[in-house]
Amino acid sequence: MKVGRRNIHSWMVIVPVGALVVCLFAFRSVLFPADVALTQPPTISDFKPTLGGEGTVVRVRGTHLGEAVSVLFNGTPALDFTVISESAIDVVVPRGASTGSISVKHGGQFRSADTFTVKPKPTLKAVSMYSAGVRATITLTGTNLTDVKTVAFNGQPTRSFTVRSATEIEVAVPVGATTGKITVTSSGGVAETHDVFNVLPPPVLESSSLIESGVGATVTLTGTNLTGATEVAFGGVPATSFAVVSPTSISAVVPEGATSGPILVTTPGGRATRPRFKLYEAPVITSLSVKSGKVGTVVSISGLNFSHGSTVSFNGAPATTPTVATFHIIRVAVPAGATTGPLVVNGPGGATPGDVIFIVLAG
Repeated sequence: MKVGRRNIHSWMVIVPVGALVVCLFAFRSVLFPADVALTQPPTISDFKPTLGGEGTVVRVRGTHLGEAVSVLFNGTPALDFTVISESAIDVVVPRGASTGSISVKHGGQFRSADTFTVKPKPTLKAVSMYSAGVRATITLTGTNLTDVKTVAFNGQPTRSFTVRSATEIEVAVPVGATTGKITVTSSGGVAETHDVFNVLPPPVLESSSLIESGVGATVTLTGTNLTGATEVAFGGVPATSFAVVSPTSISAVVPEGATSGPILVTTPGGRATRPRFKLYEAPVITSLSVKSGKVGTVVSISGLNFSHGSTVSFNGAPATTPTVATFHIIRVAVPAGATTGPLVVNGPGGATPGDVIFIVLAG
């Protein structure tokens, strides 16, 4: 039996059910049954979840829980609990809790028959990089990461992550991620990065017009978020060289081996593709209708990869009115000032190597 004084006019007495209570009032005693307004000890029927770490909220169910004065996890008192009703309490797993039974105190103590398993709380100590774009892969290091169930970037969860060990997770930045902290959640609780992870905007390439060029030519690519570009490729072949002129412009030299197709730009924020690129191959001379002649002589040049933009020169002297009959034939008159030397055809794809010699006759 427990006796406590509330004030000068009243006392509180807690006794088992069925006992008798004797109360003394000014040296007078009254005997009455103790089944009136007696406090009932609590009971625990179940709790969920049955495992968790520091900070996990556990719903304890049972009877006579309304006036609980403390809840303990294997003897460690919880600092935060809320009485929902006579049959339910929500309690937060305290720091220092260990695996064991849950106890509720009020008018006695009741210990659960089942065991609550305390899982270690995860921690995050480092990130391989704190700035990257969507779909970039980064590595998280910490402790107690074995059973991590979710990884989120500023609240945006990612489905693509692999737990490598208890101290390492490899994760891809998800679509929809925004700048903020990275969090991991396991049965032991939640951990977040100390610093903010910066999600970089992806590059964008303008693609409304067709780019036509040849090997060795310099082309200009326009778009947005191009700063820090690390690669430019033509049909999968890296550009001979490139330069970021501004956040909206890149100049790049078309490489040997390039083909018609997409141009790809890679930045720390991701990749952008420009699908409309046409590669002009360098012109080739296979034969001349005549190999010598006077100024004004019309020469038919046979070959490959000629275009309506092709020009012709005789030892450096430009022909004024070349006529492209087909992509295989050009007709041109020997210009004034021409001298004996290489006959060269120049087109969008480049120029012939200058190994074809035309002899200019006097007269």
